[in-house]
Amino acid sequence: MSKNEFLSLNGKWDLYYVEPGVGEDIGLHREEKPPLPAIPAEVPGEVHLDLKRAGKIPDPYYGRNAELCRWMDEKDWWYRRRFKLDRRSRKVFLKFKGLDTFATIYLNGERVGEHENMHYPAVFDITDKVRIGSENLLSVKLGSPKLESWKRAGKPLPVWNTTYERLYTRKAEMGYGWDWAPPIMPTGIYRDVLIELVDSIRIDDIFVKPKLLGEGKAEVEIELTLTNFLEDERELLFKFDASCEDSLISGEHRLKAKPGENVYRFRHLVEEPKLWFPWNIGRPYLYDMKAELLLDGEAVDEKHLRFGIREVKLIRYSDESPNEKVFHFTVNGIRVWAKGANWVPPDLFYPAITEDRYRRVLQMAVDGNMNMIRVWGGGIVENDIFYDLCDEMGLMVWQDFLFACGLYPEEDSFADLVRPEAEYMVKHLRNHPSIVLWCGNNENETLAESKGLDTRDHRIFYHLLPEICSELDPTRPYHPGSPSGGERANSPEEGDRHNWDVWFGYEDYRRISDQARFISEFGCQAPPCYESLIRFFPPEKIWPINEEWRYHMMQIERMIYWSSEFGPPRSVIEFIRSAQLAQATILKHYAEHYRRLKFINGGVLVWDLVAPCPNISWSLIDYYLCPKMAYYELKRAFSEVLVSIKPETEEWFSLWISNGRLSPLKGELLIQLRNFSGRIKLEEKLEVEAKENGATKVGEVNANPEDVRTDFLYVRLISDGKVLSENRHFFTQVRNLVIPRTNLGVELVSRSEKTADVRIFSDGYARLVQLRFEGDAEPVCYSDNFFDIINGDGRTINIKFDRPVKAGRLVITAQNADPVYLDLGR
Repeated sequence: MSKNEFLSLNGKWDLYYVEPGVGEDIGLHREEKPPLPAIPAEVPGEVHLDLKRAGKIPDPYYGRNAELCRWMDEKDWWYRRRFKLDRRSRKVFLKFKGLDTFATIYLNGERVGEHENMHYPAVFDITDKVRIGSENLLSVKLGSPKLESWKRAGKPLPVWNTTYERLYTRKAEMGYGWDWAPPIMPTGIYRDVLIELVDSIRIDDIFVKPKLLGEGKAEVEIELTLTNFLEDERELLFKFDASCEDSLISGEHRLKAKPGENVYRFRHLVEEPKLWFPWNIGRPYLYDMKAELLLDGEAVDEKHLRFGIREVKLIRYSDESPNEKVFHFTVNGIRVWAKGANWVPPDLFYPAITEDRYRRVLQMAVDGNMNMIRVWGGGIVENDIFYDLCDEMGLMVWQDFLFACGLYPEEDSFADLVRPEAEYMVKHLRNHPSIVLWCGNNENETLAESKGLDTRDHRIFYHLLPEICSELDPTRPYHPGSPSGGERANSPEEGDRHNWDVWFGYEDYRRISDQARFISEFGCQAPPCYESLIRFFPPEKIWPINEEWRYHMMQIERMIYWSSEFGPPRSVIEFIRSAQLAQATILKHYAEHYRRLKFINGGVLVWDLVAPCPNISWSLIDYYLCPKMAYYELKRAFSEVLVSIKPETEEWFSLWISNGRLSPLKGELLIQLRNFSGRIKLEEKLEVEAKENGATKVGEVNANPEDVRTDFLYVRLISDGKVLSENRHFFTQVRNLVIPRTNLGVELVSRSEKTADVRIFSDGYARLVQLRFEGDAEPVCYSDNFFDIINGDGRTINIKFDRPVKAGRLVITAQNADPVYLDLGR
């Protein structure tokens, strides 16, 4: 028997577009030469990317060019390519890992099948249709996303963001437009295309279910699913080896496989297992596994996978909270406070997202002290590399099912469309230890409440999905929606909560007081840096603020309201600084407040991590991967040890240490009331101790400023001679502060081809010190940025370059100082 094989059909294809329904009439599915000129296309790919490459459309991200591409939503798109098979096999399958979305597939002019769900693969048995030894023509029609969506739309249903017809399709919701992206509807064969040749028996799936037994032992149950395509029962040998450093798991099992599907389960004891942990509390150990299936002594199939041994629980009850309701995770018995961000695909055109882009963004999350990513329900089942990287980096993943902001149909026909998608999603992802939660949807329950409806018994989220998760993956908790819990879906007393009280409710961010059990969304808009803005804004539209800003998703009135507290917008540069500072300050207050509630509160996930297109919106990192001020402010707020100041009254403050270490912390807390000129008006030193993995109130101070414009409260935590954390509190709005001018200095501490350490110092208080590299090695990563030098001393910053730097200089600026420069060329 031959070993199962795969033939890739990725690469060059021909692309055509026509009016809906015309393609069959002119024979685009037939083997004759089409009457239209072909557009070169890439698979995996997307039609906007192909037409842009061919010079047929302008860059959809620049200015309002997306409007010039709107016609594409109303066309049918046809992909064609030829291929040849050199040998026969018992079964030949055609597999599309991703079709976006309304697909009809033809082989040699004959209709093979249809597929209308982009969230799981389309697989067709073409054994009796494919030619062996001669050329085959594969044609794929992707129907007009606009027309096909309207065709499927039933009665109008309540919806937030765009129109209701999206609720009837299984196309990524964000393509219909959202409050951070214009309606750009991707279309394409967006993932791999394969021919699979099977001669006898195939391994369909291997699920490794870990269980911790205590006393340094674990058990893994291996669930093997295979299909026997032969006519009779066969005896097989299944063997596997899995290793992680010096921990080895192996086994051999003799099986009997009847024709059709067969499922087997084997249990293996693991002595001294290497456990997977989130990166901030341990190492994310992974086991590499190779499995082989042998028939008559010959290998007929093999599978490679990775898994982690870990146990995750969602804790919902504890006497630590006032009503004994909590919402936090434990991994391997250790409580983990989640600190992270929401995730939307980092490009509206999914095939444009490279492995390098995934790696950069997720590494920025880890570097920003985050330990959890929430994959939001309006996007896609992410690329395999995303989950692989989260496994490797020790990033926990909250995984939404793909429903957002709508009251979805409950009819049998829609449930039948959802079921195979959900089953695929759970089976495909369940070996990833990083995934710690399945969540039914995004904001469906809060939408229902706003319409006076109750959807707590929705067929999909309270029956179909939890049943699938329970059957296919009992190793993780299921949560019906985000937010969900309590008498109200968005209750601060139970479940998770989306807290938009500041941005949308105009509440004072200094007085955040709710005791939400978990914050799965909070946020504030800000523009990208100027260098990014000019890459997608026509020069004449940049300033003053105009409708172009609104087109790129800025909520103008709210952003002006919040940014005005941080300085008047006299130029675009000043407005960007004020708006970014508003975002940074508001998010800092959110994060510090909820860290003081650890583990009454189980974590916070900011909306959102990275922009999917050039926009003026919520993300911490813009589309061009330039971090905003808020990225660095949250990095400090998410640090392992945080000292924070909680205003109790205008002059009375409590002092807190949030300790992420798994051991108690002892140190000295310096408390000062001082002014920007360096005069210390009050000073106190406290010997403090903070409990492990928790938040501890360690002191109080009465600070009565002489002048609210020049005085501020400063705290610094020192342990074992090292400054672990520092913080400050201003007594008035930032725009009212009077900070004297100072002089900056910079010196090179160390240098290599792709890194540099620099020390930045100041004569006095330096406000909002920013590092910016001018040279040939963008993007650049800084260990810190947009920080204050409080004591008039200095700070050492590590800089990482994308590639060796041959020429360039570092520019260091501050709000109250002239810039200084450092040549970093070699």
